[in-house]
Amino acid sequence: MRRAALIGCVALLLGGCGGEIEESAPIVVVGDFANPPFSSWSETHEPIGIEVEILDLVGHELSRSVEWRELPFAEMLPAVENGTAQVAASTIGITDERAERVRFSESYYATELSIVVRVGPDEPGSLSELDGRPVAAGRATTSADAVRRQLPGATLVVDRDEDTTFEAMLLAGEIAAIAMDRPAAERRIAEQAEQAEQAEQAEQAEQLRILDESLGAERYAFAIDPDEDELLAAVDRVVRQLREDGRLEMWALERGLRD
Repeated sequence: MRRAALIGCVALLLGGCGGEIEESAPIVVVGDFANPPFSSWSETHEPIGIEVEILDLVGHELSRSVEWRELPFAEMLPAVENGTAQVAASTIGITDERAERVRFSESYYATELSIVVRVGPDEPGSLSELDGRPVAAGRATTSADAVRRQLPGATLVVDRDEDTTFEAMLLAGEIAAIAMDRPAAERRIAEQAEQAEQAEQAEQAEQLRILDESLGAERYAFAIDPDEDELLAAVDRVVRQLREDGRLEMWALERGLRD
């Protein structure tokens, strides 16, 4: 209901109000659904989040349905490149290298690349103290690229066992830090503290923190098939309108992405 009302409201602003979505080729979107509040699965396995709502509006404007498919992060850009999908949406950071493979929409969120470490007097307190230490980051992510570029003395770790997480490896002392986007870092730290409290392990509730220094800025955008000129133009129009009417900022505030 909320999403339907939102589409109707913004459609008025965009001049695309009226009529049902016509029978036409759907916009196929791939994502890993691991990035709330941007995109994730609801309890009823429906796609939800800021990215989902933006692309719903795009579909409405173009009279096309939106079909979401789940893929690992590393497989999303190849899917757009080979035409399997028209859009990749999963808090994808804009980079020059990626821009040679796909076209990027206007950015809908700006943040930074953060470093998560353990709390303790002997733990890293700055980027320079990560030299010679293992630092984890997701495979094929901007975080991994930033570690290679800005922490050349560190050992990049992108692999882990399927039954563990980088957070668990960090707590166990197997790695010294994790590089990730700030929203993800804040979410993971909160989740780890909540899990510790539920397990009545108060001593572990505040064991992770974010370094004051970052690895640089990050801008999220949709990665779009280079042949989809009309689709790219529609995405840009919707993002601009949402920014101009304050809706993007409102969503960020509502979902804890801004103080």
